[in-house]
Amino acid sequence: MSTLFGLAIAFAQVGICAFGGGLSSLPLIEYQLVTRTGWLTTAEFNQVLALSQITPGPIAINAATFVGFQQAGFWGSLISTIALISGPIVMLSMVILMLQKTSAENSTKFKSFLRPIVAGLLLLAIVSPLSAT
Repeated sequence: MSTLFGLAIAFAQVGICAFGGGLSSLPLIEYQLVTRTGWLTTAEFNQVLALSQITPGPIAINAATFVGFQQAGFWGSLISTIALISGPIVMLSMVILMLQKTSAENSTKFKSFLRPIVAGLLLLAIVSPLSAT
């Protein structure tokens, strides 16, 4: 049971903290799977990455499904995939509910407030890999 819980925690963190798509979330996925948990070696992570890129679908979901299956079979793949997507779905649902319950003026102010934050996060996703080289 602790393996399933570990998979859920690791991939929930990836789902909540990853921003900017599959390629920009690779360092976080690698940290969770190689450094933090030790479930994969660097060579195995590269194999998972290659497999995730050649199969259809998002890289993070493919990696979660594969690693979950490798660690705990069918239930591990199911838990990993659900943990990866549940955080963003819950956060998006909360934002939608909040925007529906507010007035049009406050909704516009909130969206205007989010624009520079989203722009900064996108810029960070671009600058971080460039500064590492």
